[in-house]
Amino acid sequence: MKSIFKNYCNVLEIAILFTAAGYILSSCRSGEVAPREVLAVPVSVQSVVPGTIEQYINATGTIYPFSEAVLTSQMSGEYYLNINPGTNKKYVLGDMVKKGEIIIRLKDEEFMNNLREKSNI
Repeated sequence: MKSIFKNYCNVLEIAILFTAAGYILSSCRSGEVAPREVLAVPVSVQSVVPGTIEQYINATGTIYPFSEAVLTSQMSGEYYLNINPGTNKKYVLGDMVKKGEIIIRLKDEEFMNNLREKSNI
């Protein structure tokens, strides 16, 4: 009985071995492989020429200044805008200024008269 069982195990081992070999060989066959799909990307070509680049960005947001200044005066009067040395025109809102630049001049006739009187005394 042992010899029949031993023969049966040998036959079973051989069958498993052939099945595994057939599976391996069938998965490694060198059949035709489907070609990869080529993707076409639309492009345009232009010659390089000197010119300007205009690009507009439309966005919503909040703008914060680098620094702020509070202008105060110890006297009242009529004010006159000085000339901006960068544009040779009177200062306008948004002009760049340097520290120490005189932007406006105040004119107060009453104050000037008082100064004249005090200097004459």
